[in-house]
Amino acid sequence: MASNIREAERLICINIKSFIADLCLIDKSFLIENVINANHNNINDVIESSSEMFFKPGTLCYAFSSRLTERYNTVPAISLDMRFSHKHVLVPFLLHIEDDFVGVSLAGTKLENKSPSIALSQLSDALYEARIYDRFNSSSPQDTISPQPPFCH
Repeated sequence: MASNIREAERLICINIKSFIADLCLIDKSFLIENVINANHNNINDVIESSSEMFFKPGTLCYAFSSRLTERYNTVPAISLDMRFSHKHVLVPFLLHIEDDFVGVSLAGTKLENKSPSIALSQLSDALYEARIYDRFNSSSPQDTISPQPPFCH
């Protein structure tokens, strides 16, 4: 079961890497300030702006919840509640943003079929179908299952 979760995290991370790259261009202090002040509409605007170039509308969304993790002698880590939704696949996940690290952790899944291998296949297909042509990453469906770590740097 844990390996399926890691595989789902890896699939999400691989397929949203261009979105992550665009999001990371935003000044972290802007995100931190908006998380502190619970300005979820501002965070949502940033997420929508970054995702609209890579995903069909409404497929990659901010779930209007976020948190900071204080760390000693460095900028706080940001965690944004996100949601990927396409066809019968709904995957809530956390997007973790730190100084030199961006990661994805699954928060739950709702897939039409509960079989792990079919669920991963549905997720992979849904991620591929939800994407708009990505000028930074011209991957095919086979690329979505290439071996990579579950976290992006």
